[in-house]
Formats: sequence, structure tokens, C-alpha cells
Amino acid sequence: RDRTISSRGKQKGHCHLADVGKREDDVALSLMADAIEKYGKRGSLAEDVNGKERVIAVSYEGLMEMQEVYLFSLYKELGIDSTHVPSFRDGNEKYTTNANLANLDKKELEHERQQQQIKLDLRPPKPQSYPPPPPKESLLPEKLISVIGSTFLSTTIAVAAGAFPSEGRWIEKDTSSSFDAGSVGGHKENELVFEDSVRRTATSLNGDWEIQHLALPQGWKCNANDHVADLVEALVPEECFRVESSLTMPKDPMVLEKCHNEVNIAEDSTSWTCGATCGSGTHDGLALYPKRFFVNVTSHIEWYLSRGVDITVLYTMRDQSITMKEKLKDDCPILGVAEKEDAMALSIMKEAYEKYGKHGSQLKNGDKERVIAVSYEGLLEFKEVYLFDLYHQLGINSTYAPAFIDENAKYVTDPMMKAALKNTSLRHRKKAEPLHFLPW
Repeated sequence: RDRTISSRGKQKGHCHLADVGKREDDVALSLMADAIEKYGKRGSLAEDVNGKERVIAVSYEGLMEMQEVYLFSLYKELGIDSTHVPSFRDGNEKYTTNANLANLDKKELEHERQQQQIKLDLRPPKPQSYPPPPPKESLLPEKLISVIGSTFLSTTIAVAAGAFPSEGRWIEKDTSSSFDAGSVGGHKENELVFEDSVRRTATSLNGDWEIQHLALPQGWKCNANDHVADLVEALVPEECFRVESSLTMPKDPMVLEKCHNEVNIAEDSTSWTCGATCGSGTHDGLALYPKRFFVNVTSHIEWYLSRGVDITVLYTMRDQSITMKEKLKDDCPILGVAEKEDAMALSIMKEAYEKYGKHGSQLKNGDKERVIAVSYEGLLEFKEVYLFDLYHQLGINSTYAPAFIDENAKYVTDPMMKAALKNTSLRHRKKAEPLHFLPW
């Protein structure tokens, strides 16, 4: 569970002394991390207990979000034959508020400032010109990791897999070919821009690994006239898609041929699908996407498996109330639309988890799980212990560890403080109301 929230709850009901509580939390964390390293999924002593996982990290936030889907998978893991479903009451919500740096203590603020400065110091200088990247031997990677939700996670995995430099990179922003063409912050076409995180894709130099960041929904920001965004079959390799409202041709004519013949995106094909709307005529070989859309995760997995790609999807399980506040601030400021989109996203994620998660209905004996639920809060809590276990599960040989900055902390406050602020806001609102007079 989110550590800041756990600490607040502990202070309220168990240990009122903040310093003592923090020291106790540090000891507890050390004990748990030691047990995970020894008896977790790939623990050093797991073989001594017949390979069975003796320590399981369960995401409270994942349980609140995925509910019975997540819970029933845990039952199976424990060998419990049950369909009992409790009442899921999110105990985190009363602690969350809009992002506010005042919620951070001085040490947290200083740590965040130092990490931001380190990133700036490591940023490579802007090049005078941008040499185009070497052409890919194949547009389909050997292994694809689609990360849903967190650019922190997609970037960390990409660095570990050798697909993205830890210090970030300068790239040529080709706004004409990407689905975020209408929301690139005023960048001119082909302008050099700096990327410090993986927001679309990153591919290793040998082409073995591709890390794909996937949002639900994907694309432009929502607006008041939006219905729930359209659903597409898959997010195809970046070279092979276009937005329906921006139909440009690839700069390299060989790319279109590869999209058609190798990736099997073809208007006239009877045995292959395009992932989205098939391009026609001169755009045959391209998949065409609306400005804002959902990707069906189940069919996304099946689309790539049918083409021989070893695909794994990572879900970032993070506190629901915090992700909603972030979504309203950065992606969709219209509450009604945002809530409908969240419900749609959750339905899509649950379906894929039931079919391709650890005990998925579509997996046969010996099959690897294709959907892995990753706890954002667990990652921040256990850091390298949790992360290195995930690397091992994905087949990534790396000891890369990023700076772990808790992006939740600024959303967490004391429930009493939250109630006081709400009451103050209501009082101010009442004072601001105009006087209403009864008619004579």
C-alpha cells in the first residue's frame, strides 16, 4: 500500500510519534525485503522449498482497482477454491487531495529537487544536426513489452533493456506521422526535442527489445463533445500507423513495403488484420487511427502473437483516486468523460488479465503469463528488490536502478486537514453567494 498513506494511518491509530513510526517502518521494510529476496517468486532459497513462492507481494491499490479479478487470481495462487467477494471500500481515498507541494515534507522536497537537478546535469547537449537512425532490419521486434499507465515504468524497463539512454535523448519530432500530432506542445515538424522518458516506443540497437508505452485511452486530449473513445484491435509498430486526419507517407518508401509484406498490414488481406482501419490506395500498408482511442489489450496481445512476437503487457497498478486527479489535470479535464473512460479502461484490463494473466483462461500448462500487474506503490516501497524481480520475470539481464521519486506523496494529506480545507472552501463559497430576495 502507498507508504505515505500507511504512515498517516499509523500515526492516527497506532503510533502518534512520527519519528518513531518512521524508524519502525524502515525496520519493517528491511525485514520484508529480505524475505522477498529469499522466498519470493525468484527468491534465492525458493528451490529449497520446492520452488513454491513463500512470500507474495499483493498490491492493495491493484485489489481496489481490479477487485474480484485480482482477488480470484490470488485465491488460485494460494490454492483456495472460493468465489467469495468482499465489499471493496477504498481506504486510501480519504487521504488524497489535489496535487500540492505543501503535502511534502522538507526532506522529500529537497530529494525531488536534487533528482531534478541531476537529470538536468546529465542531459546531453542539443546536437547541431540529427543523423537519422539506422533502418531497422525488422519492424517487428523479437520481444515487445507494452507498458500501460506509467512512463516511469516504461522508461525504466527501456533503459534496463538497452532501448533508451538513462540520461534521455534528443530526437527529431515528426509530428506528421504520430497520433499525438495535435498535442505536441507547439513543436514544429522535424524540430529537435528532448525526451527524458518513453512516451511512445524505444527499441534496442539489436532490435530484440521494443518497449511501447500505451495509454488507455491513447492520443489527443479529450474535449466536452467527446463520446467514449473508439476501440481498436492493436497498436501496431510506430512506422506503420497514421492518424486518420493526418495521412502522410513514410519518408522511406521501403517502410511502407515492410509494413505491407512483413507486418502484414494490407487492405486486401483475408487472413491478417490491420490493427485499426486499413489504409487504402497509396496508404495501403498503414493502419489508420482516430485522434483518441482505446486499444483492446486482449486482441493487442493476440495480434502480435500471431506475428511471432513474444509480447508481455505490464499494468501499472496505482491508487485510483490519485490517477483520476492526475488524469483530470493532464489528460481529460472533463469529469464525466474521464469517469466513463476509466470504466472502459478497467473493463479492457480485466478482460485481458482474466485471459492472459498468471492463471489466465487462454494459457496452457507451461505458457508464460502475458499480462503482469505491477504495483507502483510496491515499486517505490521495495525499490531494487521489486524491480530486479520484475527484470528477471521479463528476461532482462540488468542491474539498472532509477531514482525512485514518489509522485503520489504530493497528493496525500491528513484526513482531518482535508476535511478542514473542504469546510473552509465551503464557507468561502457561501460568503461569495449573491443574496436572493423573496418576491413581494
